[in-house]
Amino acid sequence: MPRHLRFKRHLLFLQEGERIRVVRDLNDGASLPAGHAFQLLLGVLSGTPQVEWARTELAQRLDVPLALVDALIGRLEDLNLVEYFDPEIVGNDRYDRQLLFFDALAPVSDHHDSLARQQRLNNAQVLILGLGGIGHQIAQSLAAAGIGTLVLVDGDIVEASNLNRQILFCPDDIGTPKVHAARAGILRIAPNCNVMAQERSINSVAEWNDLMAACPSVRHIVLSADKPVHLVNWVSEARIAFNYHFIKCGYMSTQGLIGPLLGPDTRSYDALFSSWAPLIDAQPECIATFNARSIAPTMAASNAIMANIAALELIKHITGAGSLNLREQRLLLDLNDYSTKIG
Repeated sequence: MPRHLRFKRHLLFLQEGERIRVVRDLNDGASLPAGHAFQLLLGVLSGTPQVEWARTELAQRLDVPLALVDALIGRLEDLNLVEYFDPEIVGNDRYDRQLLFFDALAPVSDHHDSLARQQRLNNAQVLILGLGGIGHQIAQSLAAAGIGTLVLVDGDIVEASNLNRQILFCPDDIGTPKVHAARAGILRIAPNCNVMAQERSINSVAEWNDLMAACPSVRHIVLSADKPVHLVNWVSEARIAFNYHFIKCGYMSTQGLIGPLLGPDTRSYDALFSSWAPLIDAQPECIATFNARSIAPTMAASNAIMANIAALELIKHITGAGSLNLREQRLLLDLNDYSTKIG
């Protein structure tokens, strides 16, 4: 099947005097000469022609050799302005906009490569440990993006206090196990997602290892549960044996802690961060009792910000689109002034 050629569909052009600015964001954009040649290019490549026809048409209308047209098309490729595609290979319209986003993150010259990124999401199996405000939001975003299988793990039931931020739930879900209510909510968003509900908590390294042994195809974990305090260490220790990557996401009051992203090819959590677990375990009974009653300040807006940064990092890892910025490090986000730092 002959290939076709077109300008990328997420581009914007602005003429400024004798130059054409390619608008990508406020700070970035290629520049092309304005004039008759650009108008011809725009006319020909806006029609999604076959490559050979486009080459011949441009050579004739510009009155230049084919070699010069090939050089021009090559230059447009170098600037990530055009892409090749096969009109008979049609992707799912549901995901069309995010394919454009992936291309903006990491441009490709063949639309088939964009479709392959989506296929990686469709094939992925992700386990979400903890369906609080963070895990709940991540589950929604991953399902909407087309993750093929989600394994939801949580032992809690829906409470009225969850409804201010866990928006998959409604008042009728109060008293229902979170994993079952979340499964129903996710299937309303993404009916083709395979959602598996595991109504359980993880209270030991043996329980975590047993769960992973029962999910041999899971290659990505979202760790959004914060109890027991040793949980992150158990998940980190098992990453090599079970060959998965995991991303941790949580918060302390108005500070978001997003990351790290760790896997078999990274250092362990213990090697990167000091654990509070020994200090927490050593607290006097009166302090431990008081701390056990502590209630986290939280709402949907704050959870969504932090959760979706983590979700995007995981999506980038699965698709290979874009740079990974949380590998072996955490983003600390201050919701008071939106300042960030790595720590």
